[in-house]
Amino acid sequence: MLDHESKDAYWQDMDVAVEDIDVPTFAVCGWRDRYALSTVEYFEAIDAPKRLLLGPWRHEMPHRGRESAIDFRRQVVEWFDRFLRDEETPERPEIAVWTERDGGGTIDAGSWQQLASWPAVADDPDPLSFAFTGDGLVSETAFDDGAAAVESTYEYDHTVGLNSLDDIYGASEPTDTNPDDTRSLSFETAPLDSPIELTGTGEAVVRLTPTTSDPFLAVRVVDVAPDGSSTLVTHGEQWTTRRNGLTETDSLTPNEETTVTMPLKPKSHVFEAGHQIRVAVSAAYYPLHLPPRDHGSLTLHSEPASPSAIRFPGTVHDGGATFENEVRMGDPDDSVPLESGYVQGADATWELVRNPLQDSARMVTADSFGLDLPHATVSVDTSVETTVEARDPT
Repeated sequence: MLDHESKDAYWQDMDVAVEDIDVPTFAVCGWRDRYALSTVEYFEAIDAPKRLLLGPWRHEMPHRGRESAIDFRRQVVEWFDRFLRDEETPERPEIAVWTERDGGGTIDAGSWQQLASWPAVADDPDPLSFAFTGDGLVSETAFDDGAAAVESTYEYDHTVGLNSLDDIYGASEPTDTNPDDTRSLSFETAPLDSPIELTGTGEAVVRLTPTTSDPFLAVRVVDVAPDGSSTLVTHGEQWTTRRNGLTETDSLTPNEETTVTMPLKPKSHVFEAGHQIRVAVSAAYYPLHLPPRDHGSLTLHSEPASPSAIRFPGTVHDGGATFENEVRMGDPDDSVPLESGYVQGADATWELVRNPLQDSARMVTADSFGLDLPHATVSVDTSVETTVEARDPT
């Protein structure tokens, strides 16, 4: 077995690059998994026959999805039959995505679309753009019409993120983000007159002046329903010292303004008429990320000549959202069991608790299962517990 240093040297010697892949590749990921952005990036880099399937799943297989379970196994068999057996198989779209409706996270509330290419804000000559203003979240063009500028100071709250986890394994439904949003700098639109569709990879542009040299920055885009409940749609997070790439460290100068531009997690989602779009900016995403080493604050700046904003490929659907490029996915193959007969006693729990008296947050996870194989029995038991205080990163 290679140690860490040997592994690093091994891969450097291999000189591996995604661009070198020349075999047919079927890329699959769920919107709520941690790898959606990486999946899109490697899909676009591969120069070979390829397919991209993005759906409403967490860290699990597409035939076990909660919002939409599909005939994924059949599609995989077709893929191998085509390229390993040279058989004729049904035509499938190169890119297929699940577009969320009704706020997201609702069973069967959405539809499958096929795309000719993956939309990204960098390639969109006219993206939808919303600026942070003293009057809320408004179209960048409307920011020139007298909306108030922003210069708001925010003290780091290291507990933010507890209610904005979109990839909890086995979660029954998304959590309400309101407890995190009230602990963040939040901006929201007025109730929408028409549905707005976000499909693609967007970006957040944030002007900030930090009091520390290595602040963490998180930007969350939230769908606010008419009843006030809020669901995470997409987000971006970044250690600001890595804003120019993972191979380069560039510390910020305390009390000096910096503009940070970072991608938002890929998504396809419709903000329905009557709903609101909210953007929440914070300096933590607990427990997905460790807190920064130092406590401090940041001042967010936004003005018409140079706004802080979110931008994404999208469409305003006047009169209601309809899709001409809809595709149908078959139901899962029920002749194959969803659960493995080898796994016995599988159990997983998540406990997420916010303590208002101590202004702290706590996460406890536990996972256990047994695997009965013909030649051996394997058992696994793991548990993790973390605690963080709002104003103490240690």
